[in-house]
Amino acid sequence: MFNVEDGSKKSFFRYENGVVLMMFFTFGFVFMERLSVVYLFPFLGPDLKFNNAELGLIVSVLAICWSLSGFVFGTISDFIGSRKHVLLPITLAFSLFSFLSGIAKSFGAMLSIRALMGVSEGPVLPIAQASVIADSSEQRRGFNMGFVQSSLGLIGSTIGPLVLTYVATKYSWHAGFYIAGIPGLIMFFILLFWMKDPNKRMSKEQLAKHEHRLRREDYPVIFRTRNIWITMAIAALMMTWLFAFTTFAPTFLVEYDKYPVPRWASSPLPWVWAHSSGGSWGLISLTSGAASRRLFYSRLSPFSHLFVLP
Repeated sequence: MFNVEDGSKKSFFRYENGVVLMMFFTFGFVFMERLSVVYLFPFLGPDLKFNNAELGLIVSVLAICWSLSGFVFGTISDFIGSRKHVLLPITLAFSLFSFLSGIAKSFGAMLSIRALMGVSEGPVLPIAQASVIADSSEQRRGFNMGFVQSSLGLIGSTIGPLVLTYVATKYSWHAGFYIAGIPGLIMFFILLFWMKDPNKRMSKEQLAKHEHRLRREDYPVIFRTRNIWITMAIAALMMTWLFAFTTFAPTFLVEYDKYPVPRWASSPLPWVWAHSSGGSWGLISLTSGAASRRLFYSRLSPFSHLFVLP
């Protein structure tokens, strides 16, 4: 499908574009599956007698497992020198856990399944971004990473609620989880046949230029950099706001604002499109200061809550 021999060719079918598209869809479907329990909670909550505290615990345990496994398995992929060998089994695993979510009949079962899903989904983004960086030309690195990140909004937060709530309304919330797991299985086979590790297709000179296998002595160097600690703090605070909002917004709209589900499914679109602009802002980051944009969006994002008020 994509030419993996000559990354310098300017054809659309060069491997650089191939890996960007594969990682875009893989991460987008990961996020759709991660948020599926949030979109389907107005259906499954009353059916299984779950309350909002239990919804918060289900989402939180997935997030904790996601963060820990992202660090662990991302590091493992660096040390073994193969991203494909880590990405393939976790892609298959998170798809299967989505199917299992559809047959859960108790809070304990759902909590355990979503925890295991967090373990399998956590490493996807760091591995995806590392794969994109390794195969990106310098002039497109920011755009490519932003494009992959934009799948969070375009697939996970736009297509996800529309499709899953439609399926749940027409059939059941069980079917919604089953549908959410299918795209991950498709991406498993696409990655199996078309993803290539850099060391399998580059010369030694090209590999030395693009790859740097992480060594133990590299960690102190990384954490002595002030911007690492600053951006870690920014990310932690931003993610706290984002997931507290997205976890309870659908239930709030249905239970308190009395939105019918079809209307609720389309109501997050205005703020979702702000997330989905990541690709274009990634391109702009090559020519303008990132700090000024972070300041602007940090001031703008708190007002997104106004969209869910009656």
